[in-house]
Amino acid sequence: MLTETQQKMVDHAQLQKINGWNHIKVKGSPYECGFQEGYLLADQWADAQRVFAYMTYETYGKEYSWFAEQSIRLHKDVIPERYLQELQGMADGLTAAGVEASVDDVIAWNDYMEMTGYWWPVNAPKIMNRPQMKTHRKEHCSAICATGDATPDGKPVIAHQSFDEFWSGQYFNVCKHVKPDEGYDFVMQASGPCMLASMTDFYVISSGLSVTETTLAGFDKYSEEGVPEWVRIRDAVQFASTIDEFVERL
Repeated sequence: MLTETQQKMVDHAQLQKINGWNHIKVKGSPYECGFQEGYLLADQWADAQRVFAYMTYETYGKEYSWFAEQSIRLHKDVIPERYLQELQGMADGLTAAGVEASVDDVIAWNDYMEMTGYWWPVNAPKIMNRPQMKTHRKEHCSAICATGDATPDGKPVIAHQSFDEFWSGQYFNVCKHVKPDEGYDFVMQASGPCMLASMTDFYVISSGLSVTETTLAGFDKYSEEGVPEWVRIRDAVQFASTIDEFVERL
């Protein structure tokens, strides 16, 4: 049962399930937004954890828990406090819904794509008897942006195509509207519940910016130093008012 304070937080959020999509709206402080999402999407998060725990070993030859340990070692201490609060809120919301989770669990979940897609190909030869993997050897995605004469009504259009496996892609069904206490409102498609950033590269922001991206094929220069990409992109989305400022915040 939720406490009175927790119930008030959840009352500010909304969740609609439409044609297999989870449309969620969260509102408030970083912790409040995180708690709302964790509580409302707990069942889907638990199912994603079940599948990822099995398929990570099948795909990479290392346990999900091992990647989680590397994630915490490399990145927990460089995440700004604002986003740590939101991640803690997610963990507490999950736990309140009956799915026990720690902030480390949620950090590792958010870091999964970066660790397996960018860090692991570079570091696998140091850990396993295998040659260096080519990052995104299947490639990863493509994206387009169009406006003006390129669209029927002159309004901007953005589109993004991803090429992920079904086992992970089936959880990319969250459409999240965030109304934070600071910065701009934004809508994003999230690659799973309890994600700080989209990771499927699709944002529409009240600043007037629309954002998508495409992966650099063959990129193999991942650096372990600095703030992870999923934190930097979220910061730019929420606080940048121009394209130049967006790039600077990245």
